[in-house]
Amino acid sequence: MGQDLDPYDDMVAQFEAFGIADSPSYVELVQTFASVLLAVDGNDVTGDTQMLLDDGQRFGFLYFGWGSCSWCDAMYAAHGCIPELMRLRVDLAAKTVWCDSARDLAYYLATKDWALDFDADGAATEAFVVRTLEILAATRR
Repeated sequence: MGQDLDPYDDMVAQFEAFGIADSPSYVELVQTFASVLLAVDGNDVTGDTQMLLDDGQRFGFLYFGWGSCSWCDAMYAAHGCIPELMRLRVDLAAKTVWCDSARDLAYYLATKDWALDFDADGAATEAFVVRTLEILAATRR
């Protein structure tokens, strides 16, 4: 008869397979589900991060806060706790806007009404969008 696996042990094994410590950075955690092509942090107290992602089949845009009154509490609480880190990983993946092509993501970012994002830092967001459009324009898929 097979031995029953403890769900926590299975989660630990999955997390260890990613090859990161139990106290990863946001970039390291995101890299467990996609390549980070670009990450831009805002220069304000809210600590926003915008990322351009590639999971091998799609391109993604992830925008989250990690500063005061934001996701900082989530990462702080998750450090050293693999189930919480896995939950945060799932939440970040679900928050990502995925598009099937570089062109579709470029269109989304170029036409998005950034004024609707209350925490969008104008200069950092503009720099992110400009650089992202350059990267996506050079992409062949």
